Amino acid sequence: YNDMAAGITWRDFPDFAYNSRDFFYKTFNRNPGVWPMAKNKPIFHGECFYASGIAPAEYSALGGDKCFAGLAEAKNAKGLYGKILTEGWRWDEMAAWHMWLGYESDILFTAMKPVCVLSREWNWTFGSASEVKRTLKVFNNTSKNDPIEARWILSVDGKTISEDKKEFSLPPGEAKQFEITLKMPSVEKRSSGEFILACSRNGTEVFREVKNISIINTDASPK
Repeated sequence: YNDMAAGITWRDFPDFAYNSRDFFYKTFNRNPGVWPMAKNKPIFHGECFYASGIAPAEYSALGGDKCFAGLAEAKNAKGLYGKILTEGWRWDEMAAWHMWLGYESDILFTAMKPVCVLSREWNWTFGSASEVKRTLKVFNNTSKNDPIEARWILSVDGKTISEDKKEFSLPPGEAKQFEITLKMPSVEKRSSGEFILACSRNGTEVFREVKNISIINTDASPK
């Protein structure tokens, strides 16, 4: 169960998930005599993220104080942790992994889509009129090389602020990283919005994820 490796804490995530390959290449295991992972061979994480083996209260780092109430209240936090690991390990080119968890939360499964566009950043509260950079990555984990159209849409209070798209021709098993800049609208009070990521292939949408965002007037906030 080496997703939470020795010396790694909740505070190290999500960044550790995106930079864990070099760590796991080092000889590490709770038991002596286990083979180290070889740099010239794919990494397959066996039996990682034993969801029931983590006390509900520990998930409060991701899900807040309600996790102290028990398993049912920690359900979404479990899904979020699984999503962080899945997106980070895909980004870091892990070959495969086997998680010990059941139907924890819908939020986990978008990270497993064979064709998708993922965001490297996990902060979703922004200042009024600010410019926000997002690092995106398009994945083609299929046997087909049909072009993939990636789209992103920013909407606030139900109104579309900006949208754009880009087409990628990726060989099977390959991915492409790129950056975008989002211009947040000016707001007087806290406003809610959505950042939507989607992928289409041959005119059919094959991936969609909606990320909730908040925009605040930093000049009006307590210092």
